[in-house]
Amino acid sequence: MIMSGFKIGDYVIADRALYDTFTETFVITGFGVNAFGRGLIEVRAVGEPRSVGTSFYPDELSYEDGSRP
Repeated sequence: MIMSGFKIGDYVIADRALYDTFTETFVITGFGVNAFGRGLIEVRAVGEPRSVGTSFYPDELSYEDGSRP
């Protein structure tokens, strides 16, 4: 499945996050929607397989080099 050009398994950073600053790299694990129907990308921190996942809007994420799909 693809959302906004991102695919499951892509490595991304949340360099455009609206409410917080993140330094870790994430791997995309799935896609969803919020209560208003806006798309979300579900991620987990790389190197922390037991970490609780989180979600970002597609426009908050970039690939590790800062580029976007």
